[in-house]
Amino acid sequence: MGKGLENRLFAHRIKLDPGERQLMISFLGGGLAAYDLTGNPIWFMESNGYRAPELYIGDTAIIADYPGNNENKSRHRVASYHYDGTLRWEYEVESFPGEVKHGRDGNVYIRASSTEIEDTEELIIFQQ
Repeated sequence: MGKGLENRLFAHRIKLDPGERQLMISFLGGGLAAYDLTGNPIWFMESNGYRAPELYIGDTAIIADYPGNNENKSRHRVASYHYDGTLRWEYEVESFPGEVKHGRDGNVYIRASSTEIEDTEELIIFQQ
């Protein structure tokens, strides 16, 4: 069992990378990991207070959409990782996160607002 996986009882999402060499797994207890196809861990990343991320598999990156935990529901983070587990970029929303969409154009679209009023909404665009 890989480092840090002892407390991760259930897989939340499992996705295959584009080269079909790694399984990307998010865990209900938090965290993100990659395994080779024989089940050996490649890398593991703690969630740092976030619940299990939703995963979007891009051509060049893994996009992880981390919702806040029960104590801090408004926190929300979106991160892009290389397939070796290194961070490419991250964006953290401190209030009222919205949708995260992975576009076919290779961009990641994040809708966020600073208040509950719809007209203060903003759209942030990142490359994978």
